[in-house]
Amino acid sequence: MPDTEDDPQALVMHVSADHRHITRDAMLRDHTRFGFATRQQAEDYMDALLTRIAEAFAQVAPLLNGALRARMAERLRTILGRLAQVQTSFHPPPRRFLPG
Repeated sequence: MPDTEDDPQALVMHVSADHRHITRDAMLRDHTRFGFATRQQAEDYMDALLTRIAEAFAQVAPLLNGALRARMAERLRTILGRLAQVQTSFHPPPRRFLPG
């Protein structure tokens, strides 16, 4: 787990064949290896997962001190921004979920 000051752009392990960068396309590239029949099915699952992650953060954010909460909210916005599909129904969580 990277420290709270690190915003990783890539992973040591591959997210798909020959891809280590944290992007939506890289995560979805090998969708059939993860049991999804179509890319659209994988995208729908990913969008639902990103929403659940944002909602879970909203539940635990009050438990964090202000500085850590702000830093983790910033990190979450960054990662969700990388993984969210620009032209889909997924929208980043309302600002009330992400302090700062």
